[in-house]
Amino acid sequence: MQDKNISLMKPLLIIAFLLSSLHLWGQIGVSAAYNNLNFNPDEIIQDGDLSFTGYSLSGNYWFRMSEVRVEFLPGVSYSQLESDLSELQMFQFFTSVRVYPFSFWDDCDCPTFSKQSGFFEDGFFLSLTPYLNRYEMSMLDDELYGGLEFEDWAFSLDVGAGLDIGLSDFFTLTPEVRYRYFPNIAGFMPEPENGDLVETGNLNGLYAGMSLTFRWRH
Repeated sequence: MQDKNISLMKPLLIIAFLLSSLHLWGQIGVSAAYNNLNFNPDEIIQDGDLSFTGYSLSGNYWFRMSEVRVEFLPGVSYSQLESDLSELQMFQFFTSVRVYPFSFWDDCDCPTFSKQSGFFEDGFFLSLTPYLNRYEMSMLDDELYGGLEFEDWAFSLDVGAGLDIGLSDFFTLTPEVRYRYFPNIAGFMPEPENGDLVETGNLNGLYAGMSLTFRWRH
């Protein structure tokens, strides 16, 4: 338990350090999300439950294009998910791209709270978020599997939509829903064929999150 607490603290401390180093530049955000993902092994029919559920915590910086309302949010994230069989921990680097279709050309480049086009028109966006993931997969039953685990890298992509809700000129609250897809990732099998505990496949499902952005300059 102590080792798991230490492994959790490390990514959180890194996120806190990166956020503190960016605070003078104008706008940062933090977010929390719930994930419900399903592992689909290649070329194997599996009747058992291979779903992973758990949380993600992330921090990001913010900047935008000057002529049109396209915003960029590079950041880091930590995710911890579990299935009936194994635990999945991920340290992630990402850049989210948000496009606001209803205020694409006529945006005032001011905080959401001060925009005048309308609640939905000012806040609604579509998002595309590529990730580079460093992940660790470990068996939950240490007695049966002897603490079996492995680490690797994986690419993933999120597509989704959200809504910026201006609380003030300094704070913006943003609910967002995404479809999350890992095209190639390894995972443990509950009933391995030919003795192979690890198989590759895709991981996909839903991400539902809430973020809070703090803006110094406006």
